Amino acid sequence: MPSVTVDNTTETVTVNTTAVTISSPTFTTQYPDPTTAAFLYSDFLGNCEPFDICYGTAGQPNSGSWSYIVNAAIDFGSLQLLLPDGQGTRVGVYAADADGTDVDRNTQLGYGAFDFTARVKFTEGAEQTQRVVVGFGVSHGPPDTTVGQKLMLQFGAAFVCYGGSGNWIATFADSNTLDEVDSGVAVNVYHTLRITTNAAGTLINFYIDGNLIRSGAPTFDPSTTLGTWGAEARDKKTGGSTNPVTLSLDYMALKYTIAR
Repeated sequence: MPSVTVDNTTETVTVNTTAVTISSPTFTTQYPDPTTAAFLYSDFLGNCEPFDICYGTAGQPNSGSWSYIVNAAIDFGSLQLLLPDGQGTRVGVYAADADGTDVDRNTQLGYGAFDFTARVKFTEGAEQTQRVVVGFGVSHGPPDTTVGQKLMLQFGAAFVCYGGSGNWIATFADSNTLDEVDSGVAVNVYHTLRITTNAAGTLINFYIDGNLIRSGAPTFDPSTTLGTWGAEARDKKTGGSTNPVTLSLDYMALKYTIAR
């Protein structure tokens, strides 16, 4: 049997390797997986890095605000996105460069697989003109575009919440035409929303708390659509709401893998 002897007087360690046999050793590399092209994550513990925040639109700069809550006993850290009452307001957090008026739409599907996750909740009291989008394409959709009081996701694949609806809706959008599946999962308590795509961008899966909500091909063309991953709350351009609302994020992550 192998043994280790420590001599405190001479301050030496003696290792007896008798009868030690190593067969079929497995070595673990210290290098990252080369197929992982990017991995972004924030626990929102006092900041949102590596993500970025947009707090308005071109017509309504500085129209949203945000804060952080640090409480290790509950959810460690959280980002609170406050959408004030008033038309044209907007606030969101994105995996892209953003400022007080716009978000850089520079992501395209079809070159690698995406895995997006966010643990979120949307407070009660929202009105029909307000909406929340969590997923891909959130920076699309003019805030003055409505159908049946719904603010539209112009292109993309995302979980959507309309002000008067209490559930997350798994949505494909193409040219402001929506293909929706109601998850039956309430928006006013924390849930983990996840969206994955295959490398070709031709298959997209929606999950809530690990349960598959829907799976299928996007209605938009993944080879030509530029979008942004993230989460945002937004009000319509004219005739906006009269009550402020809050979108809370416990954490958000985005993984992008490619074949190597």
